[in-house]
Amino acid sequence: MKKAHFLLQDPPRLLAANFVAMEDGYQMEVLAGRRTRTEVIAALRSYARAVTGHGLSDGERADPI
Repeated sequence: MKKAHFLLQDPPRLLAANFVAMEDGYQMEVLAGRRTRTEVIAALRSYARAVTGHGLSDGERADPI
């Protein structure tokens, strides 16, 4: 079984705080009708890939649930 390793670009606590802030901000965008749920999920996944150096695995869903 292959192990996946993250290459974090910043301290984990800072990355987690950024995710929470982004989720809160994007929630307001969705509620105001300025972004769709799909756009928000794509943006959060893009950030996650950028800060972890890790994309989706073959078995993971690329589309939002």
